[in-house]
Amino acid sequence: MTVSFDSVAIPKIPREAFLTSLASVTFRNCEIGNIHSEAFKATQISAVTMINCSLGNIQEKSLYRQNFDL
Repeated sequence: MTVSFDSVAIPKIPREAFLTSLASVTFRNCEIGNIHSEAFKATQISAVTMINCSLGNIQEKSLYRQNFDL
């Protein structure tokens, strides 16, 4: 499954926002205020892509390396 966000303001991505395994998550032209720790806690996410986005704060451990195909 792929999840896409396009041209939206996202005040925060809370802890455990993404718990389901995903092929990818894409943010395009988005304004993201805060990405909390463990926001992307799914068993596996192949890719998180941010294109032309502004980010306020990315907390430590927001993205777990073992969850991604690197």
